[in-house]
Amino acid sequence: MPDAKKGAQATHQGQKPKSKWWARLIYDIKSELHKGEAERKEENPQDRSSRRTANATVWIAVVTAAMTVFSGLTLLEIYWGGADTHKLAESTLAASRAWVVVQGTGFGFTQDKKFPTGRVILADSGESPAFGMEGWRCVEVRADEPPLQNGILQKSNTGICLSIAGGTLGKGVPITMDAFVPAIAPDGFAKDTDGIGPHFYYWGTVTYDIYPSDGKRHSTSFSLKNGGSQLSACRESGYQTD
Repeated sequence: MPDAKKGAQATHQGQKPKSKWWARLIYDIKSELHKGEAERKEENPQDRSSRRTANATVWIAVVTAAMTVFSGLTLLEIYWGGADTHKLAESTLAASRAWVVVQGTGFGFTQDKKFPTGRVILADSGESPAFGMEGWRCVEVRADEPPLQNGILQKSNTGICLSIAGGTLGKGVPITMDAFVPAIAPDGFAKDTDGIGPHFYYWGTVTYDIYPSDGKRHSTSFSLKNGGSQLSACRESGYQTD
């Protein structure tokens, strides 16, 4: 029995211990390095030159690809940054530019001859003045809305048309424009906006420049008709501004 134990111990001691996986990996790497070094020592000058040329070509290709990716990302960043800058500039301009609007209206009759008369008050609701303001306005008692051509208000050959020459319109300094039709309102004249029959119409367009300039003329158009003591927007045209 003791002989059997001694034999088992001898057999166990005679076995080589298994190497760990990381030790085998290091061994394999060292073997490949030594093998490559031996092959490089044995290669002739022509093979060595070809190998170096091939290695250089690979590195040039890698560097070129990396530069291409970097350039593409840079262009995208410039594009996105430019779009954001453009939007910021537009929003800044919209917040600081002049905006000519209709601030108030009125309707009534002259005290002496009972002619229908209207009032339109233009004002600058923006943060900077409107420059070079000019335009036209018309009044007329008619059965239909003022003429449009391609969505743009037109003057009337039968109406009373006057010019608008305001020059510079500053914030807090509105201009009041009164106009009347030199004729007594006809029978069936509508006193309400939705009433049936002829209405008093007051319409026009004004153009102006803004600061800072964006290289184009801006405009405000209005098309109004009587209703009570005020003028209300027409269905087709109403108010237009840019």
